[in-house]
Amino acid sequence: MSTQPPANKSYKMLIILNILLVVSVCVIVYCAININNVLLNQSINYRSHLQYHIANDYFRYGSDMLTDAVRRYAFSQDIKYMDAYFEEFFKLRHREKALERTQDLEIDQELKNYISRAMRFSKNLMQTEYHAMHLVNEGSGSPYVYEEVNHYRLTPQEQNATHEERCRMAQNLLWSEQYIHAKKEIYSSLSGGLERASVLVMKRHRALRTKLNYLLIAEGLSLAILVIAIFGFILRRRSENTRLIAWQANETMNMNKQLQAERDKAIAAENAKSFFFSTVSHDIRTPLNAIIGFSEMLQMGIDNPEEKKKALDSIVISGHTLLELVNDVLDLSKLEAGKMEFHPEPTNIAKLVKGVTTSFEIATMRNSVLLRVEVEEMPYLKLDPQRIRQILFNLIGNAVKFTKKGSIIVRASYKNEEFSMSVTDTGCGIADEDKKKLMSPYVQLRGRGNNDGTGLGLAICKQLANQMKGTLEVDSVLGQGSTFTLRVPKVIAFSQKDAKAYFETCSKHKETSPELDTSIQEKQILIVDDSPLNLAVLKAMLGRLNIQNIVTASNGKEALEKLLENRNVEIVLTDMFMPVMDGEELVREIRKIPELEKLPVYAITADVEMQNTYMKKGFDNVLLKPITLEKLKVFLA
Repeated sequence: MSTQPPANKSYKMLIILNILLVVSVCVIVYCAININNVLLNQSINYRSHLQYHIANDYFRYGSDMLTDAVRRYAFSQDIKYMDAYFEEFFKLRHREKALERTQDLEIDQELKNYISRAMRFSKNLMQTEYHAMHLVNEGSGSPYVYEEVNHYRLTPQEQNATHEERCRMAQNLLWSEQYIHAKKEIYSSLSGGLERASVLVMKRHRALRTKLNYLLIAEGLSLAILVIAIFGFILRRRSENTRLIAWQANETMNMNKQLQAERDKAIAAENAKSFFFSTVSHDIRTPLNAIIGFSEMLQMGIDNPEEKKKALDSIVISGHTLLELVNDVLDLSKLEAGKMEFHPEPTNIAKLVKGVTTSFEIATMRNSVLLRVEVEEMPYLKLDPQRIRQILFNLIGNAVKFTKKGSIIVRASYKNEEFSMSVTDTGCGIADEDKKKLMSPYVQLRGRGNNDGTGLGLAICKQLANQMKGTLEVDSVLGQGSTFTLRVPKVIAFSQKDAKAYFETCSKHKETSPELDTSIQEKQILIVDDSPLNLAVLKAMLGRLNIQNIVTASNGKEALEKLLENRNVEIVLTDMFMPVMDGEELVREIRKIPELEKLPVYAITADVEMQNTYMKKGFDNVLLKPITLEKLKVFLA
């Protein structure tokens, strides 16, 4: 079950939403900056237009006020009009302010030209007005008029004229066509400037308004896109949350289903193991019964040599039966862990099948069951003969066990690089509902007429077939019989010549059973085991190998003390699991002592995993229980 929620694969939608978001924000910022600039430019435009109007008004007002003051003064010779004008003139300075305003304004040169033109005509007009003021000024006594017009010179005719004549001359100057024309030119320049300023300001206004409209439209669209992008993110997040919630709900449901299935499996496995262990317990007790019974009879004494030999044979056979049972369990665990070793070699299938079926002939004859072999002619095949023999032995054994009449047919063939082997019987058959659990390691079907065995055989056969990349198939009809078929694809074939060469090469490298060196028989050996019976058996076996110099210890601590007291010990054989100090701790302590650092120490244990770890723990080798005399001899040799 996945521990992480599946990734959302709508990358394109996410990229589009991010692009829309970034673009809309950028456009909004751009539009906001430009709208601010447009409004600022519009403000500057209106301000310039207003300032230009004010400058025009200043100029026009100053010119009109001077004209009016001079005409009144020339007509009435009353100096108060001029004093009032000059007082206001020095206070406001209309023309100077008009020029200052136009010079500071960001306006077209054409508008400035209108002001400059009006200024030129105004200067001409002022010369006429000041001339007229000078004509009337005689005897006025006004300091303002004297200061302004003193530098104007009168013609000799004007100097010799009387005061009345001068007044008439002044009035004529102020109402002459030249003076009126100059006044018109001033008004015309000012009016033309105002018209031009109005046209320009409206033109700029329209341009800015158009730009503002475009910017507002763009910003509105950008805002709409931004809103869409935000809603897209919200909807996507909501969709993501909904998907996540759905995934979590689905995962929770699947987890509950798996937990329920695992619980059911655990209950079934527990029940199956309970049945298995009860069956194994029964199968262990059967040979133990023979071992204990015959051992007690031997202990009490059996006078008849044949009965004594029969009792000893039964004990040996029962012991081997127990060993086979343990080996079956170990084989199954190795197969399930994938640690079973296979050694394929050129195999004569016909010879192998004949050898296995021969061992069942007596059993089938006892039940009047026909045992027939149909093996097609085939070359040597690259298979592991031990595993093929193991599978065939189990299949024929089951067929013999559940077939009370009829026949058992063993077939083998090789076609298209596929090896197939089948065992067909006319026994009780298997129900359809039992076929699925038939090859489970902890299940033995009941109600088939014979309940002997642990139910491990078919499970081991199936695992062996799987390890060989093959299959084990079953075809059965209840009450009519069964056919078990092993199929192994891509099997390499050997010619008889190649097979012979292979076996000749192997025989050259095959080691003969080694003989025990006499030097070992003279060495002193320390054996360590907490079981007195194991000590006695091992000591007896060593005695049969003519090794008499033996020291014993019941745990690692006692063994270490004896090693320190007796430095003549040359070999240590120790059990692994002992009280006080176990075998692993013993060898660790021995390796710490410089004098004993290189002393050979061998582990004796029933733990098959020690074959892979004994060197790491400090042992020189390991001898697996159960120990036989031949195994001990080979080990010491």
